[in-house]
Amino acid sequence: MASSSKASSSSSSVDTVDESKVHKYSDVYDVKMPTEKHIYELLEKAFKKCPKKELLVDGHTDEVRTAEQLETQITQLTNTLNKRGLKKGDIVTICMESNLQYLVILMAVLRNGATYHGHLPMLNTKESKEELEDVGPRIVFYSEQTATVVKEAFKNLSSVEMSFQIPQQFQELLDEGSAIQDAPPRIGGDLDPALLVYTSGTTGKPKGVLLSHRSLICSIAGTASAYSFPDDSVFLLWSTLAFCDELLVMLMSLCHCHKTILMHSKQLDFDLVKNVVGPVMKYKVTALPCVVTVVVRILGNPNFKTFDLSSIRILLVGGSLIPPKLMEGIKAALPHAFVIQAYGQTEVGTITHATPLNSSKIASCGKLLPFFESKVVAESGNLAAPGEPGVIKIRGPQVMLGYHRSPEATAKKIDTEGWLDSGDVGYYDKEGFYYIVERNDDIIKCMAVKVAPWELEAVLRTHPGVLDVTVVGKKDQEYGEVPVAFVVRNPEFSQLSEEELTEYINKQVSEMNQLRGGVIFIDIVPRSRRGKPKRAELRKKYLNA
Repeated sequence: MASSSKASSSSSSVDTVDESKVHKYSDVYDVKMPTEKHIYELLEKAFKKCPKKELLVDGHTDEVRTAEQLETQITQLTNTLNKRGLKKGDIVTICMESNLQYLVILMAVLRNGATYHGHLPMLNTKESKEELEDVGPRIVFYSEQTATVVKEAFKNLSSVEMSFQIPQQFQELLDEGSAIQDAPPRIGGDLDPALLVYTSGTTGKPKGVLLSHRSLICSIAGTASAYSFPDDSVFLLWSTLAFCDELLVMLMSLCHCHKTILMHSKQLDFDLVKNVVGPVMKYKVTALPCVVTVVVRILGNPNFKTFDLSSIRILLVGGSLIPPKLMEGIKAALPHAFVIQAYGQTEVGTITHATPLNSSKIASCGKLLPFFESKVVAESGNLAAPGEPGVIKIRGPQVMLGYHRSPEATAKKIDTEGWLDSGDVGYYDKEGFYYIVERNDDIIKCMAVKVAPWELEAVLRTHPGVLDVTVVGKKDQEYGEVPVAFVVRNPEFSQLSEEELTEYINKQVSEMNQLRGGVIFIDIVPRSRRGKPKRAELRKKYLNA
């Protein structure tokens, strides 16, 4: 059964609250809280509004689904799963690449009051087994591509009572439900768990995050009201729907009758031209959500000038910080597109801050989105003033119910007043724009100065010989900590030396930001499920820390 725990004990960060230092969404947006109690209510309204519109497109086969077709299939599968005993509290795992069946299965699960678990299709058998043991699903849906790993992972798992390979068994399940005349159920309320998604594991073992129907509804309504995407918008989702942000973008698009193109990418390392650039040009994609590393690879492609990306109106970038120089490069390369820099994390459902379309503050991750509150707590424990760095804390209906089967971790993350500790250090300006400095655990403390790794990484990436890089802190007797860069050489610069790179960066940064720890050349930067560098792994392997 899906379980969560609200935080039961945590000391308050401040004794007195200066309300002027607590940011509220109502200071930015005039938008009403949604009244729907179940995520399918939003989708059902959209289906009635645009029954004949093509909403989902398989980017590999060009196969499409209209709103009417999706509603029919969801109804049929809902009936089948209800007949087979799926009930409130059960967990259903979906482990397959993005396809036209994914949404149907997801909604049939949620309409029966069960909880959906998105299982990443790129996990190996060991990782898959560990996650499924923690989840305890009753039903597992998998594809031909994921069958070998997933079936091995759950073969001895007592909780699994049913499993289905998709699309091979999909039509059979629909046919079974089509024979049932009773109206399908819509079980569950706004505070019931809808999604169980796992964190990226950047700072430790991935944790299961439980998000409620209310969280999904407010995330979708909030983001849509902040940007008001045009009716003819076309979204491209190139990654797996097991990622929370990919899934929520699809739901937001569908709930507003926008077309969404789905690609089948299973691995994080894939052909960007085939899976991103090609579909953008073919389907005239107008809205492209992506991560920073993807943008860098597209802009750095030797054939970039031949790509016709003129249809893109909005580029929604998240996953990590965008250095100002890179942001300038993006805007120069895509002058017709609004670049939205977004900030958030799994524990809040999706993004909490994003840049307004008319923003000229390229270093900022934007302002608070609807239905959230945020504040910055300084080292003193007091609320930070504008420009003063501290830990960012978030509150709102989108915040998770808790970590799956981990009340202790939940209590550490969310205090008794509902404030979630993001673990990120940042600050805000007098206009309410937020700026991210770095994850608290990643900041390098060199003497009395705090060094943000991303600032050094941004400079190093401008060297043509650097294919990939991440910077970590190394213990030092004289300075406390010094930055060391782990660099993957560009194959065309095989003779690139530590001395050359050190000299290159030290000319461009302040004295305390200099690369005193040197450079270590490696074959590949280890990254999390979401492509974030695993700094702790590098410290342990190369620095004995």
